[in-house]
Amino acid sequence: MNLRRAGPCFAGLDGGGSSTRLQLTDASGKLLFEANAGPTNILVVGWEQAKAAFEALWDEVVRLDVDVAAMVAGLAGSDRPEVHSGWVDYFTRLPLQRFWVTGDYQVAWAALGGGGPAVIAIVGTGSVVYASDGIRSVRRGGYGWRFGDVASGVWLGTEAAKSVLAAWEGWGEETALVDLVMRRWNVKQPQELLAYWYGPSFDPHLAANLAADVVGLAESDTVSHRIVTEACQGLTKLMANALAQLHWTGGAIGVSGGLATVLMPWLEREWWSQGHRERLSRSPVEPVVGAAMLARMWSEQRRSADGGAY
Repeated sequence: MNLRRAGPCFAGLDGGGSSTRLQLTDASGKLLFEANAGPTNILVVGWEQAKAAFEALWDEVVRLDVDVAAMVAGLAGSDRPEVHSGWVDYFTRLPLQRFWVTGDYQVAWAALGGGGPAVIAIVGTGSVVYASDGIRSVRRGGYGWRFGDVASGVWLGTEAAKSVLAAWEGWGEETALVDLVMRRWNVKQPQELLAYWYGPSFDPHLAANLAADVVGLAESDTVSHRIVTEACQGLTKLMANALAQLHWTGGAIGVSGGLATVLMPWLEREWWSQGHRERLSRSPVEPVVGAAMLARMWSEQRRSADGGAY
């Protein structure tokens, strides 16, 4: 396929701990190409696996024989200097006229508000809240699983495992989570769960695989209900703080990420119970669309790039 006739293309990349998506658009925003690959969060899978996932996507772009005028790469973990500089050094070797490396939350923010004022809560393997009115920006949470990432898949799964241990030892409340954990991880007693959790092959991010089921049990199971409620209280607290810091006067407020659909009713309930009247919404488009949109916008604005020059 040869898309040279489409003129300069703009690439958007949305990479996280579970998967990575790429889109190419023309100058009008028309979709020309899209593809998916594995995770590119260096903090989760390491540099070699992250690079291999991106290269699988870039090889597809090379085969298209297009002129990529600009790319915005929204990559989880890229707000850390060492991760950001690593990607910048890597992308500098590619035939890109210019590029920007941002956090994945920034491209989700763009997808929600079209580049205008917006507050986005992203709930997937991890969680983070990002708000910007175009002049000022605020980021809350997103510190990684070791420091909580409230309402994230890892957080929900970890809290479920803690509750199972408490129930097994008799000082915690009985819960349907026991059957869920036993079935999912093939364990039958505390020692087996701890051995599995602390074993050399266990990745704490596997806890995220329990998250949707924990939310699914919340209507009928008291312990699951408490976990999900606490998750939503923590996340909406971060959202409210971001609004306050920006002296919010209006814009889009929404939720994105792999757990957004299942958590949305619970988040709305908690948001309204705190007295907020702004409506929570789902992003009208995927974060990768926001990345490609930013590539076009920032090129038009002649914004200083991480790589390339005007």
